[in-house]
Amino acid sequence: NLLETLLLQNCKMRDGRHAHLWQVPWGKHNPVEWRGQHYAPSNKVENVSLVLPVVMVKDPLTWMRSMCRKPYAASFNNRGARCPSPVESTKTNVAWQPTEHYFYKSLIHLWSTWNRAYIDLETPRLMIRYEDLLFNPEPTLQKICRCAGGTPASGATFRQQENSAKSGPGHGDGGSNRAKALSTYSSMDVRMADYSKSDVDYIQRYWDLELAQSLHYHLDFAMLGNSTT
Repeated sequence: NLLETLLLQNCKMRDGRHAHLWQVPWGKHNPVEWRGQHYAPSNKVENVSLVLPVVMVKDPLTWMRSMCRKPYAASFNNRGARCPSPVESTKTNVAWQPTEHYFYKSLIHLWSTWNRAYIDLETPRLMIRYEDLLFNPEPTLQKICRCAGGTPASGATFRQQENSAKSGPGHGDGGSNRAKALSTYSSMDVRMADYSKSDVDYIQRYWDLELAQSLHYHLDFAMLGNSTT
């Protein structure tokens, strides 16, 4: 949503059109394995080789907490006050479609599996960290736009998104405005809030370490401080 809004406001193709579809033809939340086999109702593009997926990835710790607030098509039992802790208890069922349910051992397994599939995709795709778009929106957006063959806005013509980019049905409380998001994502205390040492151990054992390291997401017991046990 943030990426879509920034592209609409700051990236134009050579013919003057906007530089994107609002979702990939197989559906923005669906597994990439469905590429070329499933088409979302709003997308009739059959030649998926003409589509460059731009995937926005979030820090798994903040992403799991977001899933507690708004799980979308996922369901899991551990929705208590300290959700997603214990992470080990977040066995997840995702109804990608009404008749297509996938099961994951936990939320961290879901994060790892879904993003790894895009990393391993043999066709071109861009993996964009949400944190880069939040803290360095102009240079990040410019690289995306140029990669797609567009002309990005810069300097005084670059339009920042200060209000929440999420709206409409299915988006919970509407998300955070940029000021709130900057405060949240810059705080290690907020990032680690409600996670226990056993959660950290479980995440370290079961997340895709190579994927996490390639995206510069790190985790160790020292990050917990003295706030959790």
